[in-house]
Amino acid sequence: MLQCPAAPAAYQQPQAQFALPTPPQWQAPPLPTADDLGPPPKRQTDNMPTPASIENQKQAYARALDQQLESGTRTINEQKNQALDILRNAAEEKKMKYTMELDEQLLQQEFELDEQCHQQIMQLQQAAFQQKSQLEHQASTLIMEFKQRQMQEQLQNRLYQQKLKMYQMRARLSRPEEEQT
Repeated sequence: MLQCPAAPAAYQQPQAQFALPTPPQWQAPPLPTADDLGPPPKRQTDNMPTPASIENQKQAYARALDQQLESGTRTINEQKNQALDILRNAAEEKKMKYTMELDEQLLQQEFELDEQCHQQIMQLQQAAFQQKSQLEHQASTLIMEFKQRQMQEQLQNRLYQQKLKMYQMRARLSRPEEEQT
């Protein structure tokens, strides 16, 4: 890298410094002799299953677990479906019972309403009959009163007519006398 002599020292890049290699400080232990080796090591994997047999057992066990899971799931779903059928049947029975109770209540209420309406109609007819009777009585009373007054009026008119005739006759009779005088 080129360095500019005019650049201030703050802008100069630091230089990496490396240590020089040194020879190793430790020494390898001496190699053992044939007497120091002893008997060959005992095989530790003789009584163990091989990785292939472990994999086969794992897969067989996994298949068995999957079958158990599927069987258990199927059993639980069947139990759930049976429980749902029981619940639905019980609900249907309750609905039918409740519907029958409601129908019975409705019939009872309809009967009571019919009875009440019948009573009200009877009362209304009775009141109408009484009012018609009163109206008939009032009308006949008024008609009778009208006829009585009409008869009185006719009688009074006849009396008036007779008085008028008598007056006119007297007036005629008295005029010739007045003319004579």
